[in-house]
Amino acid sequence: MMRIHSILLFSLAWLTLFSSCDQSFDPRASSDQYPVVYSFLATDRLDQFVRVYRTYPGLIDDPASNTNEYPITGAIVTLSNGASTYLLADTQMTRPDTTRYRDSLWAYVAHGFTVEHGGAYHLQVQLPSSEILAGSVTVPPRPTVHLNRIELLSRPGDFPPDEKMGATASFGPGAAACIFRLVVSFDVLEGNKWVRRRAEVPIGFRTESPQIEGAVYSGVTRLVSQSVSQVYTSSAYTFVLDHVSDETSPNKLIFNYVVLQFIQLDENLYNYYVIVRGFDDPFSLRLDKPNFSNIKNGTGLFASYSVDSLVQVLPYDFGYNRR
Repeated sequence: MMRIHSILLFSLAWLTLFSSCDQSFDPRASSDQYPVVYSFLATDRLDQFVRVYRTYPGLIDDPASNTNEYPITGAIVTLSNGASTYLLADTQMTRPDTTRYRDSLWAYVAHGFTVEHGGAYHLQVQLPSSEILAGSVTVPPRPTVHLNRIELLSRPGDFPPDEKMGATASFGPGAAACIFRLVVSFDVLEGNKWVRRRAEVPIGFRTESPQIEGAVYSGVTRLVSQSVSQVYTSSAYTFVLDHVSDETSPNKLIFNYVVLQFIQLDENLYNYYVIVRGFDDPFSLRLDKPNFSNIKNGTGLFASYSVDSLVQVLPYDFGYNRR
């Protein structure tokens, strides 16, 4: 009897072990669809946008093949700066790229909403189901931006190829990262219509012989002090002018101005950028799926950036113009 009892106990334990380990793997996500809020405020535009969507249904085997989006309409979306609260309009917009998604873009828009440097803003999204999602952000402060040897932009032929232009910016606390951009604006006559275009000046080249395919541009830089700098060369500037002139020849061409942009990213936007970029490590492959969200009671991103510019208008008789 003792032997039979031991065998029964062993069989029961064996069956319990195997039943508890029967956890079949299903790569698909849960069938529940969760709300996602995505918005970043910017100082260089008058309209601010908030997108509210639901995640893909878990029954989709290959999310990359999905061509549908799942907007949440009828929500109450507000932006507040502490003194005033603005109700955003539920808006349908034309999608600029229909390669994958073909339906119109749904967004909540605050028209004529000016974002101030250093301002604190609060976002609240009340879904039709009465759920409330929220987030807060502080816009980076206004910097002081300077570019020396700025006369080189108007008279590049008067300077040697190795002449340097130094861009500097000083600012208070509040920004997490920054980008410098030196952009040339020009008009080209295409048919009977003048078209405005832009080209960015690189900070260097990967190859000994400068080529547009090997151009290196200023990237996102983590801020560790209250001032930053970037150097541009006369040769890189004239390379862009020559490239634009060759690409548009023989059409009429007029160079308008050059803009030095200094872009500051707040902590939320930088954290999201780092996640997407894989922590700036090109030599490793992440096997986990990290995420960043600062949306209370939900998921998504509410962030901000600021843009400050120095503009150098080019002369009427600029040497590269073809009038």
